[in-house]
Amino acid sequence: MKESGRPTSGGTGEGAAFRGVNYWARIVGREELPVLRSTVMTIARLFSQTGTSSSAMADAVARDPFMTARLVRMANSAYYNPGLKKVSAVHRAVVVVGFDAVRHLCVSARFVEETYGGERLEEILRRIVSSYKQALMAQWLGESLRDAAPEELYTAGLLLDMGFLGLLGAVSAETVTAFREKAARRPLREWPSVERELFGLESRRLTVRLADEWTLGELVKRAAQDREDPDLRIQCVRMGAALIAASARGRDSEEEAEALQEASDRLKISESALVRMLETAEKRAHDFSQELGLTPETPPEARERLMRKEDQSARHGAPAEPPLPDLFLVEDVPLKTADTVRQWELVDDILAYLVDERRGHIQGLLERAVRGLMEGAGLDRVIYLRLTPDGKCLEVKSLHGTIDPRWHGLLIPARGYPNAFAQVLEESPWLWIHEKSQPSTKALITPEVLPFFPSRELFVGRLGLPSKPVGVLAGGRLSGHPPLDEEAFRIFRRLCTLTSLGVALLRP
Repeated sequence: MKESGRPTSGGTGEGAAFRGVNYWARIVGREELPVLRSTVMTIARLFSQTGTSSSAMADAVARDPFMTARLVRMANSAYYNPGLKKVSAVHRAVVVVGFDAVRHLCVSARFVEETYGGERLEEILRRIVSSYKQALMAQWLGESLRDAAPEELYTAGLLLDMGFLGLLGAVSAETVTAFREKAARRPLREWPSVERELFGLESRRLTVRLADEWTLGELVKRAAQDREDPDLRIQCVRMGAALIAASARGRDSEEEAEALQEASDRLKISESALVRMLETAEKRAHDFSQELGLTPETPPEARERLMRKEDQSARHGAPAEPPLPDLFLVEDVPLKTADTVRQWELVDDILAYLVDERRGHIQGLLERAVRGLMEGAGLDRVIYLRLTPDGKCLEVKSLHGTIDPRWHGLLIPARGYPNAFAQVLEESPWLWIHEKSQPSTKALITPEVLPFFPSRELFVGRLGLPSKPVGVLAGGRLSGHPPLDEEAFRIFRRLCTLTSLGVALLRP
């Protein structure tokens, strides 16, 4: 559930001065970190494929610092790593914990997009993209110096700002706004003093503490420490972060020129090579930003003008910024509820279709059933999954409502792997998962289910006879819309039963 806009923890300025690293480490560490929705979606797509490699799984995780931190922490625990051989790279962490642990983590995790809202969410997402860019730079700098394990440098660069990300989620919304405004106006060398003023400490000190408590690795800890370190691996991580921060101030800016010269002097890499690395990292980050729904960041000068304009609007009573919308949600989606009268009209339409021998076929039947679920049961999202001829998988054949079309054709296990879609093939023909469901039922919302129904509430129904199922219909509503209710479930069951009878008639 997104934040209401109330302060998460304390205020700004002088009130934050007494809150040191011990305080913030307790605040940030008291709840499990949320993960990006796009990370879970990518992992779900990989789980639907046969022969997925650990390298592909690690690549899916490696842009998300929250998911990476959780996996590295798990990989360094005595449960998954009895020998306690240090794991410092996300690719190694995936191998150590295994695919089942990754799947369980996805099922139990909260989404960043649902945990935070407004300007806080935008700032967290932008910092995640920045962490991804500095991870790429750290890896490429290490490869240029022929480092033996550049993937460890990548992970260290990705986790270098975990302290700042934790603070963004823990401080008040007013503090997030204050930092954004002051950071836009102050040079990079003054950012640590801005953090001390607003948070009571520098964020890298919190990264050092979290790296120690969460066993994220010595490389992260040493790179985040405020002390000179001649180790070239540490320099790669620090210079990668410094170059990304400076490039964000504007291409050809004085700060970027200074960062390029310092990195070139320290690492003995030409400035032209560093610029090529920055350009490539920017291109990759642009695609990542689009996946997260971010717009191109405003340059500092224009951002100051925009902030002054927003301040003037606030004084005149302008409405607060609404939470970011659900993924692939178009504007002005009407709120839906069950409509009993419309349901019977659509039932009559299905019956008339079935008795008309000239036009009766399964595709037309399914189209009418979906319309009945959306208009009669008041559902916003409906998907049809066809059971493959060998009975081993359910294939996503049609998507209706605000669902990413890239999921069309996804294969989901129908045997041997419990999930909400496969459950109705062997157990009860209908399933309703909601907030008050038993934990065992909620556990059926696996990574394969979450991309379609991120609200974690849905109806699932079997199509076909018990001895000869042909597929599954599933539907739900958008986050923030009225929850599913008994009347909607009654209509869902009625339409699924009628569609099953129709399938039996059309496919003897």
